Amino acid sequence: LLRLNIQTSGDVKYVMISEDSNFTGTSWIKKESVNFYQLKSIVDGSKTLYIKGSDGNGNIAEQKNKQSSIQNIQSNLESTPQNIVSTASKSTSFVLDQVPPSGGFENLNTNIDLSQTQSLPIEWSSSDTNTSSKPKTTIEYTLDSKNFIPIALDITTDGTSSTGLYDWVVPNELKTAKFKLRLSIKDEAGNVKTSLSNCFNCGYVVV
Repeated sequence: LLRLNIQTSGDVKYVMISEDSNFTGTSWIKKESVNFYQLKSIVDGSKTLYIKGSDGNGNIAEQKNKQSSIQNIQSNLESTPQNIVSTASKSTSFVLDQVPPSGGFENLNTNIDLSQTQSLPIEWSSSDTNTSSKPKTTIEYTLDSKNFIPIALDITTDGTSSTGLYDWVVPNELKTAKFKLRLSIKDEAGNVKTSLSNCFNCGYVVV
């Protein structure tokens, strides 16, 4: 289900939306009632959405500019000159992505004596096969596995690398406390892959 935000200029009252460029089997609907569109196929991959607008008097608006994102489709419509009916349509293409990115902690040593070190190196890997943009990574810590305190927000790996490294200066109050780290990797579509580390300063105690 796509959330739509249709922006128009001119007196556009009705729209027609379809995944078929010929709009076969599609009816005009009131523009203000269009908030969502149900895709015919929810299989991940490239999709094309076609849209027309009308003032209700036979004048058809074509999509002129197109801007698309995974979660929000914005279609800017401009009316054609009076008394000219255009059956042509342009399209908005986008990628349907429902699969979380892959990745997680790499070489994380939870047995380290934090009282004897200044910083903790946090290394991770991340990748996403459905979009060209790099996933964003957030690192947090928790004392109770319920409440999470941010360490670093929305960081990406450098260059073409799929691995990242963050040197965390551990607060003094955590150097002897029992805590865990959580890694959240989010792709452009908003899908999130989370990983929870083993416990620091826990020895053989399970928390």
